[in-house]
Amino acid sequence: MADFPLSDGRTTNPPVLPLAVGDLIEISQFRAGVWNTAVITLGELVQYVQGAVEIDAARITSGTVPIGRGGTNATTEASARGNLGVPALIGNNTFTGDQAVTGVVSATGGFDDTSA
Repeated sequence: MADFPLSDGRTTNPPVLPLAVGDLIEISQFRAGVWNTAVITLGELVQYVQGAVEIDAARITSGTVPIGRGGTNATTEASARGNLGVPALIGNNTFTGDQAVTGVVSATGGFDDTSA
């Protein structure tokens, strides 16, 4: 594939970085043997990209992923369980309301039903 320059004046008129939301940018796309070009604002490009980009979860190395995006909105296991309302498997848990258990219940410390 041929190497196409970004612009004829790129050495004499380099872009001012960082770009501002209202800056106009030109986008060219070569698809099916045809060049298509559009001039849009950076804000319009960002708005489009936010709705179209997929990121491999393995590339997320910092921050938190919100629950609405499939994450736990937490950086620790304990916080993740709390955010999702999941009881711990180790340690004490307090359950409220009626609880139903199907199957065999094993309790090494016995049951204390005197406080009920």
